[in-house]
Amino acid sequence: MSDSLAGNKIVSVQGILNGTTNYILTEMAEKGKSFDDALTEAQQKGYAERDPSADIEGVDSKRKIMILAALSFGMIFNENDVKARGITHIKSEDVASVAQIGGKIKLVGFARKCGEDKIIMGVEPCVALRDNPLCSVDGVYNSILVNANALGSVMFYGSGAGKLPTASAVVADIMDILLNPEKKETVSFRDADSQKLDDGYDENADYFLVSNKELPENLRADKISDSGYIFHDISRNTLKSMGYESVYRVL
Repeated sequence: MSDSLAGNKIVSVQGILNGTTNYILTEMAEKGKSFDDALTEAQQKGYAERDPSADIEGVDSKRKIMILAALSFGMIFNENDVKARGITHIKSEDVASVAQIGGKIKLVGFARKCGEDKIIMGVEPCVALRDNPLCSVDGVYNSILVNANALGSVMFYGSGAGKLPTASAVVADIMDILLNPEKKETVSFRDADSQKLDDGYDENADYFLVSNKELPENLRADKISDSGYIFHDISRNTLKSMGYESVYRVL
């Protein structure tokens, strides 16, 4: 990013940043597996650690989006100030409801410049509809979408879990250090206080709700599957306060 997009100002960066969680969600969507079964299989194949909490609770993705935000905007935040929601709460029914409309649930890290000196950043499961590039990123693959002022949108794609892809990335970093000892980064970083960070919950976004119950008459939504609704003018917090748990931001 520092080299290829040097002539651009980055507006936003978002993506699937953890191969373990993407593999689990793919198995749930394509093969109807439960979360527990998909996690066990990921561990057996070497895609998940014995203690997978950093992956499935969104901690690994949070650290990666913080690095990407630092590279993109030059601002470093305290990890405790960045909110992350993992995938442990995702039900098979939620995955199936989204699949009815050709979409998929993905764990997405995102960071967006808001004004001159504020960042919207977070990690959460989102609904990627079929026309979104992240919808087709499956298995252990990761993908990053960068939006820049001159280039527009560009996508980086590659394997994000497994011993060989991990080893390849580590060796590449070591070789870069050894072969370029005088290399100086062109990005300058500065510590940023929490006042410059939004919690990432975009209240202006559309939200996908999974519910088998009829909605109250005062709630206006588009019913797009047997149990799926899309809201255009109501916030996640409002839906949560009404007792709805399976609420996902639509990318």
